[in-house]
Amino acid sequence: MVKSTHRGASKSSQSEHSGSWGGLLLLGFVLGVVSTLGVQYLFNSNGTLPLAEPEGMAGDEGDESRNFEFYTLLNDMQVQVPDSDIQLAEDDNIIYWLQAGSFRSTDDAENLRVNLILQNMEAEVRPVSNNGVLWHRVVVGPFETRTLANGAKEKLISDGLQPITLRQELP
Repeated sequence: MVKSTHRGASKSSQSEHSGSWGGLLLLGFVLGVVSTLGVQYLFNSNGTLPLAEPEGMAGDEGDESRNFEFYTLLNDMQVQVPDSDIQLAEDDNIIYWLQAGSFRSTDDAENLRVNLILQNMEAEVRPVSNNGVLWHRVVVGPFETRTLANGAKEKLISDGLQPITLRQELP
């Protein structure tokens, strides 16, 4: 019988590759051990790396050498705000509304109003005439504070609407 030379050649090339992988594996193991021992050598007995101290700081002086000047500098700095610039966070005599949409068609306005009611939002349709054209505004509210109005506005924006904030002053 005749032996195939191709088969024997593939075995010898496989054995050459397996030898090189073994050498790389051994080299990786040796480097891992050396690096682990090197890190342990860098640590001192307290378990922390020995760091160089900044100039002018010695270990014997303690905390008395650390003076922080900004505490004393900020005591002298004050800003006077005139009383006319101070505004209350929430005005008691203002109610906020959100215009969710404005339509020429009554049916479109009613559809949006029903969708908003299904989302637990108080909504109503208000007819408004602008230059002789009748529009149907869908408004959400009323909201007693700007914070509540902003929360509802974010919800409307997440639903794909572009609400407009309206302010109404109470008598």
